[in-house]
Amino acid sequence: MGMFTRRDGPYRRFTDFLPAETAEQVLIQILDRQQDFCPLTGNRNFLRLPRPLDLLPGFSEKLSTMLPQIQSVFGIDLMQPEIELYVHAYNDGTHFARHADTHGGGNWRRRISCVYYVHRRPRAFDGGDLVVYDRRGSAHAIPAEHNSAVFFPADLLHEVRRITCCSRAFADSRFSINVWIM
Repeated sequence: MGMFTRRDGPYRRFTDFLPAETAEQVLIQILDRQQDFCPLTGNRNFLRLPRPLDLLPGFSEKLSTMLPQIQSVFGIDLMQPEIELYVHAYNDGTHFARHADTHGGGNWRRRISCVYYVHRRPRAFDGGDLVVYDRRGSAHAIPAEHNSAVFFPADLLHEVRRITCCSRAFADSRFSINVWIM
């Protein structure tokens, strides 16, 4: 299966975002940091690494090659971008309520949001769709597919639907690298 772009709706999704071996290395790096994840509360009911990640080898290069296309698609200037990465882990009962990535603190600087998904296969969780709302308020549900990336304007409302993970094992979580381009 080759990389493809979803063209309808307020987002662009790319499958096979990284070479398969690189995606597996990203997953291993995340699993190796299990003890570093901290719970968030309120409308942010999931686990997060407490500090932004450094750009990951392979991932940062791919992201850099995508920026001209993303800039063109969304008509947003991404010259001299600053990039912030956080890793999230969603397990049984977790979700993230509707929000925009530009709200709060210095977040107003965010121009593009990206969610990169990685998880064990076969997938051990259900749910966890990213729902992006277009400017008319229509919902666009996007399944969390291993080694795929979804880009959308950071000021759009979006949410993560509740996860069901019967094993409740950390390694069976829905992992995402959330990227903000400023």
